[in-house]
Amino acid sequence: MNANAVVDAACVFSRHALAYLGGNIASSEGFDWFYVSDADRQSQLRISITNSAYGEPWVWRFRDVGNWWSQFYHDHPGGVRDVSPTALVPSSKPI
Repeated sequence: MNANAVVDAACVFSRHALAYLGGNIASSEGFDWFYVSDADRQSQLRISITNSAYGEPWVWRFRDVGNWWSQFYHDHPGGVRDVSPTALVPSSKPI
């Protein structure tokens, strides 16, 4: 769980709170944490997205596109990371 997590409703007074939204571009659900269930979402129980097996958390962070885009990618057949990266060159395709 993210020890610094604050209940969103307690710190946002509007859906249009630009400072809050801007501050969450590089940290938020799908970027560095996720909710396991709807009950966790209601209680704001956030779980950090990590990859302790290979040290590549951006592989699982669906909102961390910039970091994923700038790294070599390794296939994970059967959940096991290939030693050699794919032919994809980091930062080579526009996003």
